[in-house]
Amino acid sequence: MAFKNYLRESSDGGLESGKLEPVSRGKTVYFGASQKYMRFIAMILIFLCLACGVRTSSEQRFEDNIGFALPDDKEVLKDEFHDILQDYALIYEVELSVKANQALAKQLAVQIGPSGINCNWSLVDNGFSYICDTNRTTYRVSFDTLSRKLAYEESAD
Repeated sequence: MAFKNYLRESSDGGLESGKLEPVSRGKTVYFGASQKYMRFIAMILIFLCLACGVRTSSEQRFEDNIGFALPDDKEVLKDEFHDILQDYALIYEVELSVKANQALAKQLAVQIGPSGINCNWSLVDNGFSYICDTNRTTYRVSFDTLSRKLAYEESAD
């Protein structure tokens, strides 16, 4: 509510402040302009706080960008997201079970493409590797079949 502060003359000839009274006209109580702006700013802050926590899961990003889903029987070792203004880095590491490791190795063996071509799986010493540069975003996957660990990195510049 808006309040009105007024000065009145005291008995000794000086000025003293009167008590605060709400300004109302009929049934409607008018709010001061500063309170309207405070409400508007509070609504914007609430919206920004709610929007900041929204991010697609790393597993879903892997599936969307690499083209297949990871097996269900896995243990997540690392799931980090680093936001640097418009740039970001996502690191997602999992350890697969023995059965899931074998199934994924068989699946990737048929997807190996010619080396040196962008966005293809390639065979490396201990497993498989994938590198793809698309529209200033880099996707890297390294799958070590001996340690059963898969590391997915996504970064944008």
